Amino acid sequence: MNRAGLVPDAPHGGRVVMLGTVTPGLERYCPILARQLDAMWPGHPPLFYALPAGRTAPYDRVIATDATAWTAVLLAGVEHLRRQLGCSHVFVLLEDHVPLWPCDARLLDEVFGIALREDLPCVVFPKYQWPVPNGEPRPDPEGRTRGWRPSDVVTVAGHRMARLQRSFACYNQCQPALWKAGYLASLLTEAVASGVDDPWALERFALADQLQHYVSEYRWPSRHCGYRRRGKVYLRALYVIKMPEGRALRDELVRERFLRLPRPVQRALGAGFQLWGNLRGRVASRSTPWRSRRSA
Repeated sequence: MNRAGLVPDAPHGGRVVMLGTVTPGLERYCPILARQLDAMWPGHPPLFYALPAGRTAPYDRVIATDATAWTAVLLAGVEHLRRQLGCSHVFVLLEDHVPLWPCDARLLDEVFGIALREDLPCVVFPKYQWPVPNGEPRPDPEGRTRGWRPSDVVTVAGHRMARLQRSFACYNQCQPALWKAGYLASLLTEAVASGVDDPWALERFALADQLQHYVSEYRWPSRHCGYRRRGKVYLRALYVIKMPEGRALRDELVRERFLRLPRPVQRALGAGFQLWGNLRGRVASRSTPWRSRRSA
């Protein structure tokens, strides 16, 4: 690895690197998540994991940090990648946002290319419905905006994106997103200095002079909340994991969720989730349960 590129055929000339974090104590998931990503997104940018102080993982591309708060760990990871690899963009992928069924690799490559050429500060790939169901923005209890108007939607090099309003409730949302590395580092530096220490607080944290963020029309292949909800394994995510490629991830999630049950029972539960998914038509013989929508 060097500043000229992570591997000889790194996508986008090695300018884009993926950075993830994992819940402390769950570092064993790093190699499982990496294999899941390999299966669901062939040719993806290299994936690194930033870990808190004192943590290790059975994975080659780990960034050890002295930080303890999540935002500080992420910041240390971004700064390491900029310093050691010279990357210009970082694709942030939290542990439970790993794709559960295949990505549209060609579309992602196209959008990444657009973001680099057009110098877009942040492009989010949401797991929620796009656009929002009611089609009009609405205030949340704090008076900040949720949703966007049709007039906020633009087409950039043939791909539709929504321009987020600065008053958007989660302007710095932690959905899978491609960030300009320097811009993300500056934001995280301010967040750490302001005492923001977790993803949910970062989403609602915003600076007055932030640059324009965009939300891609492409819906990221996962459940809305990923495979965790309120810190626990989200059972509804288990039956949409693409089989057989996602078996290792599903089995580990089943073991975690039903830790006290005997292994044979855990295996039977895993098979049951797969059967339920097949019956619902989410996994069966389809590779992409929710297809991305391209603009005409």
